[in-house]
Amino acid sequence: MSKKILLITDGNSLFIHDTIAKLKEIHPTLQFELLPTNYEFKKIPSLLFKKIHTPTFVMRLFLQWISLLNHDIAFYLMRFFLKNYFKKSNFEYDFVHIHFLNKNLLYIPLKNLEKLENKLIISIWGSDFYKRTEAEKKRMIPFLQLAKKITIANEQAAKDFISQFDFTKEKIQILKFGLSILDEIKKITSSNEQKILPFYPPLPPHTLVITIGYSSHPDHQHFKIIKVLSEKLPEPLLKNIFFVFPLTYGDPSYRKKLKKFISKKNLNYILYTRPLSNKEIATIRIHTDIMIHLRKTDMLSASFQEHLLAGNVVITGKWLPYSILKEKGCYFHEIDAIDDLPEKILYVVENLAAEKEKAKVNAHIIYEISSWEKVIQKHVELYS
Repeated sequence: MSKKILLITDGNSLFIHDTIAKLKEIHPTLQFELLPTNYEFKKIPSLLFKKIHTPTFVMRLFLQWISLLNHDIAFYLMRFFLKNYFKKSNFEYDFVHIHFLNKNLLYIPLKNLEKLENKLIISIWGSDFYKRTEAEKKRMIPFLQLAKKITIANEQAAKDFISQFDFTKEKIQILKFGLSILDEIKKITSSNEQKILPFYPPLPPHTLVITIGYSSHPDHQHFKIIKVLSEKLPEPLLKNIFFVFPLTYGDPSYRKKLKKFISKKNLNYILYTRPLSNKEIATIRIHTDIMIHLRKTDMLSASFQEHLLAGNVVITGKWLPYSILKEKGCYFHEIDAIDDLPEKILYVVENLAAEKEKAKVNAHIIYEISSWEKVIQKHVELYS
């Protein structure tokens, strides 16, 4: 039976594009419309959606222009658009699915939320919970109370969420995103393809490749990581390290400052700022030896899991909610603070062969947890 679903989310999100494409692939009767919460509309693949509810053409042009001068103004203008949409729409859908509870949504008048009764699904992504102030969390409550189902991608985050809002476990569902890159990594590693990165400069033999973060977002703490590594690692080791910085999305102003900062350090590195194909992303994962993942907050990072599946040694923060992966048998390192990073890298480098061997256990575990093959049915059932 056909189902009509309104998605309220970041229309540029690759996770959303991938999820909808997979859902339509196995359940073509699902019809999706999109209400974007972002103010940039460049990457939305219209074929995935029957209709996209955006501001007027003139307002879109203005948003694009003003965002170059001041992101905050563009953000607040989108609040006006979303409030007006909620006021006028009757929400004649089978389901209204909010992916990431955008801060602007918290200012929708309560009387307009009543239209969502018996049809609202909310998927919490991480920062839309962990990075909210107490006042903002109170504003979340009417949405959460109204929701038929609240999905969260991580068991530890679900525990934190239930503790904060005192919801029953029955209302919360663990629902992970599938990761298409996992299949790409498996395909490349199991084939006879020559595993060479054509967009790397030629690297000397035995060069250690370290990838830091996965986007140009301040939460990745690049500045602190680069500073402590450049100052504390021995010079001979630094000369043998090739640093990879994936900066293909995130905050443009942060990216600009970061590029300038890195250029002043005596490091071997590459910055990826252009969009990359799945194959290119998979190849970067395969060629990495160590991945450093020290975001301030996170849910269940796709890049983090992709590096684990690729057999890389991953160093992450003990403050991030990854204990569930440890419980399932995954092998990775945790540190208490960024200052502990140089010592941990020295240990890994001295024991690299053994560390790589221990990391092999991760591939099967991550595939079982996050491949589309294993999780897609739960996404379909969400709309049953």
